[in-house]
Amino acid sequence: MRFATAAIAVFMILSANLLASDLPQYSLPVGRQLTYSGRSDYRYEITNRPSVMSSQLMSLRLTVVARNADGSCRIVVRSTEQQIPSATAAATTQPDEPERVTFYQIDIQPDGALVGSAGGFMPDAPVVLPVLPSDDREMAATWKSESRLPGQKTIFHSTGAPTGADWKFAGAASGLFKDIYGMSEDTTFCFDISKGIITRMDSQVQRNGQIKGGGTQNLSLQQDEMVSPQQVDSLARDCAALFAAQAVLDAKTDAIQKSPDDAARLGAEIRAAVATSAANITTPEIKTQFDQLRAGVDRDVQSAAEDGKRFAAVIGKPAFDFSAADLDGKAHKLSEYRGKVVLLDFWYRGCGWCMRAMPQMKLVADDFRDKPMVVLGLNTDRDVNDAKFVADALKLNYTVLRIDQDTVSKFNVRGFPSLLIIDSGGIVRSFDEGYSPTLRVDLDKKVQSLLDSTTAVSHAAAQ
Repeated sequence: MRFATAAIAVFMILSANLLASDLPQYSLPVGRQLTYSGRSDYRYEITNRPSVMSSQLMSLRLTVVARNADGSCRIVVRSTEQQIPSATAAATTQPDEPERVTFYQIDIQPDGALVGSAGGFMPDAPVVLPVLPSDDREMAATWKSESRLPGQKTIFHSTGAPTGADWKFAGAASGLFKDIYGMSEDTTFCFDISKGIITRMDSQVQRNGQIKGGGTQNLSLQQDEMVSPQQVDSLARDCAALFAAQAVLDAKTDAIQKSPDDAARLGAEIRAAVATSAANITTPEIKTQFDQLRAGVDRDVQSAAEDGKRFAAVIGKPAFDFSAADLDGKAHKLSEYRGKVVLLDFWYRGCGWCMRAMPQMKLVADDFRDKPMVVLGLNTDRDVNDAKFVADALKLNYTVLRIDQDTVSKFNVRGFPSLLIIDSGGIVRSFDEGYSPTLRVDLDKKVQSLLDSTTAVSHAAAQ
């Protein structure tokens, strides 16, 4: 069921009356549904390899499902991507793979400030909901947004007066990924002030680092409608159930990694939770999402158990005593650090998650600068200049060592970044793989616990 266009206008007027200023803001009444479609075309080149061409059809459907107590709006986002044969093909070309559909949820303020999100790993606001200026000063100069996942921020500026239905502004990417990978992204947005929505966005993307190339991405508004309260309630309820089931899966596979012997029990608990969450789903596409979730449970449980066993084979054992040179050519041996807690960070320049984690490694090194603790970055790049480039760009405050694949294998490292903590006696006590926004806090707790244990043992021995 669809409401008439007049109903949308009424909601816009009511929403506009709530605004505290004349600044452009989003109009997001409950029930409003915006559908965008477009495509991306990219060509990249890696040294000594053929160029890679990637073309995709894309769509976004945003459904406002609630207004929160803090004034933010809750939006369910349906995102699709579909590979097509080439950038020269027409938009109607038959895709050569199925459409990939994902759902996630965001809470945003009328100026686009992100309050929270659910579904997937720390999802950000979609590109058609960029942050808007929060005051007149920003409107006259620049404003910025930070990605929830560190690595990129965007600096915006107005390119015309915000009047009528055709305000344009632009955004340019900045930050860590631009510094490390030479990634630039320049986007223009068309904002309809009377409707309170983005109507089109066009991006130019360039890479000038290890990978060179670039391309374009565009999305334009295809439909603006109101859906019935029943559809809103059903979508909100079904997505909440989906996100809850995904959260259970994530939490329990993490638990399996820590305790692989419990894989059978925890796997059964995952299946039961998914089945319970899926029991009353009425939205057909959400049912499909649950089907895909169920189909992957066994694979996810097995993978988590294998990772857990790989970690367990190292934890509690003496650390492999490797030798390696730092970026200045000075030789180091792990056993030279005996008596200190050692944090090993395995990384390489092409690993974006590694780049996101390393600023937290710097903070950990600072946190224990006056303690018997050391952070060692273990770099696996073939070219030492890549390691030096990152160390200089990030202003690393800890030693980076160049290691070989034998050292990587001896520590059972397969994913990057991998973070291992070794106690003062040379025993591996912790093994974590991948990025987390709470890495600094988590690692600080583990390191401090080992330092406290060492102090307690020393005091006992002195008695």
